[in-house]
Amino acid sequence: MQDAVGQNSDCIKGRNVFAFSGLADNHNFLRTLKSLKCNVSGFMEFPDHHPYSERDLDEILSAAKRSMSECLITTEKDYVRIVHKIDWPHDLLVIGIEIDFGADKKRFNSFIKDWIKNRNESGYKFSKGIGRDS
Repeated sequence: MQDAVGQNSDCIKGRNVFAFSGLADNHNFLRTLKSLKCNVSGFMEFPDHHPYSERDLDEILSAAKRSMSECLITTEKDYVRIVHKIDWPHDLLVIGIEIDFGADKKRFNSFIKDWIKNRNESGYKFSKGIGRDS
C-alpha cells in the first residue's frame, strides 16, 4: 500500500487523523497509515464490501469528533460507497491502495494467464467483460 500513497504522504505526516475502512485486511490499511507518520487518533473497521448506512456514517463522524482528529481518511474503495451519502464536515482524504502478491506475483500472473487461455480454448468469449457470447 505504501507505493500507492508515496508522493502525497507529506500531506498527512504529523496530522491527527481518524481512519475507517471496509477491507479484507483493515489492519494492513492501519499499518500503512502509521508508516506514513500520521497520528491515528481513531480507527473504525468494517467488513469487506461493507454497504455503509447513515448510522455507520454518523458513528464515524461522532468518533472522529471525539478523537479530536483534523481529518478523516479512508480508501478509494470505501469512498465510492459513501461519496453521495453525506457532506463531510471534516477534510476527507482518500487513499488508493494496491494489491501486492509479493513473492507470489509471478505465480498469480501465471495462474490468471492459464485461466484465460483455458477459458478461450473452451469456447468462452469475453464480451465487454461480461459472460458468454452466443
